[in-house]
Amino acid sequence: FVNQSYCKYFSRSREELLGKSFMPLIAEEDRQKIKNIIASLSRENPTISYEERVVLPDGQIRWQLWNNQMLFDEQGRLLEIQAVGRDITDSKNFERVLKDSEMQYRTTIESMNQPKHVVKKDLRIIIANRVFKKWSQELGLSSDMSGKNIFEIFPFLTERVKDEYGRVFKTGETLITEESNQIGNKEIVTETRKIPIFEEGKVVRVVTVVEDVTERKRWEQQLRESEERYKRIVDTVTDY
Repeated sequence: FVNQSYCKYFSRSREELLGKSFMPLIAEEDRQKIKNIIASLSRENPTISYEERVVLPDGQIRWQLWNNQMLFDEQGRLLEIQAVGRDITDSKNFERVLKDSEMQYRTTIESMNQPKHVVKKDLRIIIANRVFKKWSQELGLSSDMSGKNIFEIFPFLTERVKDEYGRVFKTGETLITEESNQIGNKEIVTETRKIPIFEEGKVVRVVTVVEDVTERKRWEQQLRESEERYKRIVDTVTDY
Protein backbone atom coordinates (compact mmCIF):
# COMPACT_ATOMS: atom_id res chain seq x y z
CA PHE A 1 0.00 0.00 0.00
CA VAL A 2 1.07 3.58 -0.69
CA ASN A 3 -0.90 6.73 0.04
CA GLN A 4 -1.67 9.51 -2.41
CA SER A 5 1.05 11.77 -1.00
CA TYR A 6 3.68 9.16 -1.86
CA CYS A 7 2.32 8.84 -5.40
CA LYS A 8 2.28 12.60 -5.85
CA TYR A 9 5.80 13.02 -4.48
CA PHE A 10 7.24 10.58 -7.02
CA SER A 11 4.83 11.59 -9.83
CA ARG A 12 3.69 7.99 -10.25
CA SER A 13 0.31 6.30 -10.06
CA ARG A 14 -0.52 3.78 -7.36
CA GLU A 15 -0.71 1.08 -10.03
CA GLU A 16 2.87 1.84 -11.08
CA LEU A 17 4.13 1.44 -7.50
CA LEU A 18 2.17 -1.42 -5.97
CA GLY A 19 3.86 -4.81 -6.04
CA LYS A 20 7.24 -3.36 -7.05
CA SER A 21 10.42 -2.70 -5.11
CA PHE A 22 10.97 0.88 -3.96
CA MET A 23 14.76 0.50 -4.35
CA PRO A 24 14.88 2.00 -7.90
CA LEU A 25 13.51 5.24 -6.39
CA ILE A 26 16.50 5.51 -4.05
CA ALA A 27 19.74 7.11 -5.22
CA GLU A 28 22.11 4.32 -6.24
CA GLU A 29 24.79 5.28 -3.70
CA ASP A 30 22.30 4.83 -0.81
CA ARG A 31 20.67 1.55 -1.85
CA GLN A 32 23.00 -0.87 -0.06
CA LYS A 33 22.83 1.24 3.10
CA ILE A 34 19.02 1.06 3.08
CA LYS A 35 19.08 -2.70 2.43
CA ASN A 36 21.36 -3.14 5.45
CA ILE A 37 19.14 -0.94 7.63
CA ILE A 38 15.97 -2.83 6.74
CA ALA A 39 17.76 -6.16 7.25
CA SER A 40 18.64 -5.04 10.79
CA LEU A 41 14.95 -4.85 11.77
CA SER A 42 13.80 -7.63 14.09
CA ARG A 43 11.38 -8.31 16.93
CA GLU A 44 14.08 -7.01 19.29
CA ASN A 45 14.64 -3.94 17.09
CA PRO A 46 11.21 -3.31 15.49
CA THR A 47 11.57 0.42 14.76
CA ILE A 48 14.23 2.44 13.02
CA SER A 49 14.73 5.92 11.52
CA TYR A 50 17.06 6.73 8.65
CA GLU A 51 17.83 9.30 5.99
CA GLU A 52 18.07 8.56 2.30
CA ARG A 53 18.46 10.29 -1.04
CA VAL A 54 15.84 9.66 -3.70
CA VAL A 55 15.72 10.48 -7.40
CA LEU A 56 12.58 12.10 -8.80
CA PRO A 57 11.41 11.52 -12.40
CA ASP A 58 12.98 14.83 -13.50
CA GLY A 59 16.36 13.70 -12.15
CA GLN A 60 16.19 15.92 -9.07
CA ILE A 61 17.78 14.41 -5.96
CA ARG A 62 15.92 14.98 -2.69
CA TRP A 63 16.55 13.94 0.92
CA GLN A 64 13.96 12.03 2.94
CA LEU A 65 13.68 10.93 6.59
CA TRP A 66 11.85 7.65 7.19
CA ASN A 67 10.48 6.00 10.32
CA ASN A 68 9.87 2.25 9.91
CA GLN A 69 8.00 -0.07 12.26
CA MET A 70 7.48 -3.82 12.04
CA LEU A 71 4.07 -5.27 12.98
CA PHE A 72 3.71 -8.87 14.16
CA ASP A 73 0.75 -11.15 14.83
CA GLU A 74 0.23 -12.91 18.16
CA GLN A 75 2.38 -15.82 17.01
CA GLY A 76 5.28 -13.47 16.32
CA ARG A 77 5.02 -13.65 12.54
CA LEU A 78 5.79 -10.50 10.60
CA LEU A 79 2.64 -8.96 9.12
CA GLU A 80 4.09 -5.87 7.49
CA ILE A 81 6.46 -2.96 7.81
CA GLN A 82 4.80 0.44 8.08
CA ALA A 83 6.93 3.36 6.93
CA VAL A 84 6.21 7.07 7.34
CA GLY A 85 8.49 9.52 5.57
CA ARG A 86 8.91 13.17 4.77
CA ASP A 87 11.15 15.44 2.72
CA ILE A 88 14.07 16.98 4.67
CA THR A 89 15.96 18.51 1.74
CA ASP A 90 15.73 22.04 3.17
CA SER A 91 17.22 20.88 6.48
CA LYS A 92 20.07 19.07 4.74
CA ASN A 93 20.81 22.13 2.62
CA PHE A 94 20.74 24.23 5.79
CA GLU A 95 23.43 22.03 7.34
CA ARG A 96 25.69 22.90 4.43
CA VAL A 97 25.02 26.61 4.91
CA LEU A 98 26.32 26.34 8.48
CA LYS A 99 29.79 25.75 7.11
CA ASP A 100 29.81 29.32 5.78
CA SER A 101 29.96 32.64 7.60
CA GLU A 102 28.02 33.44 10.77
CA MET A 103 26.22 36.31 9.02
CA GLN A 104 25.03 33.95 6.32
CA TYR A 105 23.64 31.38 8.73
CA ARG A 106 22.01 34.09 10.87
CA THR A 107 20.24 35.39 7.77
CA THR A 108 19.31 31.88 6.66
CA ILE A 109 17.90 30.93 10.07
CA GLU A 110 15.68 33.98 10.14
CA SER A 111 14.38 33.41 6.62
CA MET A 112 13.43 29.75 6.96
CA ASN A 113 9.91 28.59 7.81
CA GLN A 114 10.91 26.03 10.42
CA PRO A 115 11.30 26.89 14.13
CA LYS A 116 15.03 27.23 14.86
CA HIS A 117 17.26 28.49 17.63
CA VAL A 118 21.00 28.55 18.30
CA VAL A 119 22.67 27.85 21.66
CA LYS A 120 26.19 28.23 22.99
CA LYS A 121 27.90 25.58 25.10
CA ASP A 122 26.23 26.90 28.25
CA LEU A 123 22.89 26.26 26.46
CA ARG A 124 22.00 29.94 26.33
CA ILE A 125 20.01 30.97 23.27
CA ILE A 126 21.81 33.49 21.07
CA ILE A 127 19.48 33.36 18.04
CA ALA A 128 15.82 32.38 17.73
CA ASN A 129 14.00 32.95 14.46
CA ARG A 130 10.55 34.52 14.21
CA VAL A 131 8.90 31.16 13.48
CA PHE A 132 10.32 29.67 16.68
CA LYS A 133 9.18 32.68 18.73
CA LYS A 134 5.70 32.53 17.23
CA TRP A 135 5.43 28.78 17.89
CA SER A 136 6.52 29.33 21.51
CA GLN A 137 3.91 32.05 21.96
CA GLU A 138 1.18 29.78 20.56
CA LEU A 139 2.11 27.22 23.23
CA GLY A 140 1.83 29.88 25.93
CA LEU A 141 5.59 30.13 26.43
CA SER A 142 7.79 33.23 26.52
CA SER A 143 9.11 34.63 23.26
CA ASP A 144 11.70 36.73 25.15
CA MET A 145 14.49 34.18 24.99
CA SER A 146 17.70 35.81 23.78
CA GLY A 147 20.49 35.19 26.29
CA LYS A 148 18.41 32.80 28.39
CA ASN A 149 19.17 29.15 29.10
CA ILE A 150 16.85 26.76 27.28
CA PHE A 151 15.75 25.32 30.63
CA GLU A 152 14.53 28.77 31.66
CA ILE A 153 12.36 29.00 28.55
CA PHE A 154 11.33 25.33 28.60
CA PRO A 155 11.34 24.22 32.27
CA PHE A 156 9.68 20.91 31.36
CA LEU A 157 12.75 19.67 29.47
CA THR A 158 14.51 16.68 31.02
CA GLU A 159 18.17 16.08 31.80
CA ARG A 160 18.24 13.85 28.73
CA VAL A 161 18.07 16.99 26.57
CA LYS A 162 21.11 18.41 28.34
CA ASP A 163 22.97 15.16 27.69
CA GLU A 164 22.00 15.28 24.00
CA TYR A 165 23.46 18.76 23.57
CA GLY A 166 26.58 17.64 25.42
CA ARG A 167 26.92 14.78 22.97
CA VAL A 168 26.69 17.10 19.94
CA PHE A 169 29.27 19.51 21.40
CA LYS A 170 31.57 16.56 22.16
CA THR A 171 31.24 14.47 18.99
CA GLY A 172 30.41 17.10 16.38
CA GLU A 173 27.68 14.87 14.97
CA THR A 174 24.15 15.93 14.07
CA LEU A 175 21.62 14.34 16.41
CA ILE A 176 17.93 13.68 15.65
CA THR A 177 15.69 13.01 18.65
CA GLU A 178 12.03 12.93 19.58
CA GLU A 179 10.50 14.36 22.76
CA SER A 180 7.03 14.26 24.26
CA ASN A 181 6.16 17.01 26.76
CA GLN A 182 3.05 18.16 28.58
CA ILE A 183 2.61 21.89 28.02
CA GLY A 184 -0.42 23.20 29.86
CA ASN A 185 -3.25 20.83 28.97
CA LYS A 186 -1.61 19.69 25.72
CA GLU A 187 0.78 16.87 25.00
CA ILE A 188 3.23 18.09 22.36
CA VAL A 189 5.53 15.73 20.46
CA THR A 190 8.50 17.32 18.75
CA GLU A 191 11.30 16.05 16.58
CA THR A 192 14.52 18.04 16.92
CA ARG A 193 17.62 18.11 14.77
CA LYS A 194 20.66 19.38 16.68
CA ILE A 195 23.30 20.55 14.20
CA PRO A 196 26.85 21.54 15.26
CA ILE A 197 28.57 24.74 14.12
CA PHE A 198 32.36 24.55 14.00
CA GLU A 199 35.07 27.16 14.41
CA GLU A 200 38.69 26.08 14.05
CA GLY A 201 37.66 22.46 14.29
CA LYS A 202 35.67 22.82 17.52
CA VAL A 203 31.89 22.89 18.03
CA VAL A 204 31.08 26.36 19.36
CA ARG A 205 27.32 26.52 18.82
CA VAL A 206 24.44 24.17 18.05
CA VAL A 207 21.47 24.95 15.84
CA THR A 208 18.25 23.24 16.86
CA VAL A 209 15.59 22.69 14.21
CA VAL A 210 12.23 21.90 15.80
CA GLU A 211 9.30 20.18 14.13
CA ASP A 212 5.97 19.68 15.85
CA VAL A 213 5.03 16.09 14.94
CA THR A 214 2.09 15.76 17.35
CA GLU A 215 -0.45 15.21 14.57
CA ARG A 216 1.80 12.74 12.78
CA LYS A 217 2.28 10.69 15.95
CA ARG A 218 -1.46 10.73 16.57
CA TRP A 219 -2.00 9.44 13.02
CA GLU A 220 0.59 6.70 13.54
CA GLN A 221 -1.15 5.62 16.75
CA GLN A 222 -4.51 5.50 14.97
CA LEU A 223 -2.89 3.42 12.24
CA ARG A 224 -1.56 0.93 14.80
CA GLU A 225 -4.95 0.76 16.51
CA SER A 226 -6.71 0.14 13.20
CA GLU A 227 -4.17 -2.61 12.48
CA GLU A 228 -5.06 -4.24 15.79
CA ARG A 229 -8.77 -4.05 14.94
CA TYR A 230 -8.04 -5.58 11.54
CA LYS A 231 -6.16 -8.47 13.14
CA ARG A 232 -9.01 -9.13 15.60
CA ILE A 233 -11.53 -9.22 12.74
CA VAL A 234 -9.35 -11.59 10.71
CA ASP A 235 -9.06 -13.90 13.74
CA THR A 236 -12.86 -14.29 13.82
CA VAL A 237 -13.19 -15.21 10.14
CA THR A 238 -13.65 -18.95 9.54
CA ASP A 239 -12.61 -18.90 5.86
CA TYR A 240 -8.97 -19.29 4.88
